[in-house]
Amino acid sequence: MPDVDRATLLEVLAEELRVCTRLIEAMGRMQRALIAGDLDAMHASVMEQQGLVARVERLETTRAQAVGGGGGEGASRLSQLMPLFEGRERERAERLRERLREAALRMHELNRQNEALASGQLNVIERWSSILSAREGAGTYGQQRAPQRSRKVNVRV
Repeated sequence: MPDVDRATLLEVLAEELRVCTRLIEAMGRMQRALIAGDLDAMHASVMEQQGLVARVERLETTRAQAVGGGGGEGASRLSQLMPLFEGRERERAERLRERLREAALRMHELNRQNEALASGQLNVIERWSSILSAREGAGTYGQQRAPQRSRKVNVRV
């Protein structure tokens, strides 16, 4: 690849790792909020995660530009960037690549867990909703209530 800015590329990778670490922390907060049923914390976590994901996307664009503009699949695969580095730069790039890979695996696992928690919460809500709907027409101990008759008051003047 012609004229690669390796120093910029290493800094972009380091920043991606920092942002991914913050994203993992936000996903952990989301997990705790899901368990607690804390809607305000869930909303705050979603907003934070959206901002962090946008930041990672911008960093990926910067990474693609650092390797010669176009980007494409070659620029997005960290393993394909490693031949660009030598010596200490190569060691640092390898460490960053490994830590980014670990972060991606952790984010995938947290996302899977959070999805399961959210799905479980939804199932509970749907179950309670169906129970309450069924009881709406029932009296004490599930007995059918007699239809309510309107009471008319006849007033004679």
